[in-house]
Amino acid sequence: MLTYDAKYRLPGELFWRRVRGIKGDWFVEGKQILALADGTMIFLPLAAVVVFGHDRERHIREKMETEAGQSIGTRR
Repeated sequence: MLTYDAKYRLPGELFWRRVRGIKGDWFVEGKQILALADGTMIFLPLAAVVVFGHDRERHIREKMETEAGQSIGTRR
């Protein structure tokens, strides 16, 4: 399973927190949810600043290819 990393900072905090092994993320009812490979879910307020790693684009592209059943051209 392909996973990716992110870092986030909550409102009013000075330091970033790193999250590794994310298998998916989405928004629900004013929160951003990060689902980890071990089954853990992290709920962040929308005001949090989230920066995703480069692997997230590859993860999304592979998921789209799997769902569509075809290959989507890669940009380099």
